[in-house]
Amino acid sequence: MNYRLVLLIIICTNFICQAMENQITNASFEFNKKAKALKHTLEVAFCGEHESKQPVSTVTFEFLPLEGIPDHPAYTSYLSDCIRYKAQGVVDLCPVNGSSKKRITKIFDNRCAREMEKELLYLHQQENVREFSSYPKLFVLDIKDKNKKYDDIDDIGETENNIAHFLQNPKEMRPMHQQIENGDIRYFIKEGSLKAMLIQRVLGKKQNEFFQGVPKGRMLLCQLCEFIMNGFKRGYQVIGYAEDKSYCFHPAIFFDFAQRLESLPTSKAQPRLSEQILKQPLCTLYSGTYEGVYNEDGEYTTALKSLWNVETNCDKPNKIIGIIQRPKEEL
Repeated sequence: MNYRLVLLIIICTNFICQAMENQITNASFEFNKKAKALKHTLEVAFCGEHESKQPVSTVTFEFLPLEGIPDHPAYTSYLSDCIRYKAQGVVDLCPVNGSSKKRITKIFDNRCAREMEKELLYLHQQENVREFSSYPKLFVLDIKDKNKKYDDIDDIGETENNIAHFLQNPKEMRPMHQQIENGDIRYFIKEGSLKAMLIQRVLGKKQNEFFQGVPKGRMLLCQLCEFIMNGFKRGYQVIGYAEDKSYCFHPAIFFDFAQRLESLPTSKAQPRLSEQILKQPLCTLYSGTYEGVYNEDGEYTTALKSLWNVETNCDKPNKIIGIIQRPKEEL
């Protein structure tokens, strides 16, 4: 028997097994259940093939109330709106998706306008969400780079800025502009930049490969961003901690105006962040195609329930899912 060959096979087998164990195949979310309402953490545990073992890696996100209101027009205006409506709620409509290679008029085409019109009608007609129809509204803009990934943060940022200019300075009032103004949708959040910053400044190589290269990972990256953007909407900054790096995500840099500035009300008073805003209810709408993800027993809603009372509603005829988060009585 060739003992050298046997030894080589054993070494190679052990190497392959170790590589498979370190391969990320799933991730889970858990909020700190002992945390107080005004400060909490989210732990993301990345798991390998053998889920009974310890996580391959973890990343922690700390949610901290802003210590002061930034001098940033869109976010300051947003907080002023929350105060104007006594922090009774915020509506986040279904996201708008695209890439830097796609023309802006194709991203915001007539089909997108019809979807937004359907969502606004849903808000007025559905009894469990009707109260939110008059509260501040925004949508999430999820832009990928020219390679349909989140690697080129400059490419994504430039496209987001061009879209902001398109929305705020229309050469002609297209159906999308009209829906946004008629529905009083004042802001959008730059989820594409958020994902790119997460990948470049917090996540490791294998975590990045999982979040961008695996279908389930891409869906979980969206859910992670949902948690962070929920914090932004309530006046939180979010700090991500990995093994060898950390980064503070400030909500102001991810907010922009979604319509002509002259059509928006102005306020000279500087808003103050209150406990009421930090606890304000959120209503988020998703496409019905995500029913398997954003449902009552899904990973996302299960994690939310440790801190918030969560209501879900699926309107199958209109293909819209509504999730409402309200503060628990003990918060």
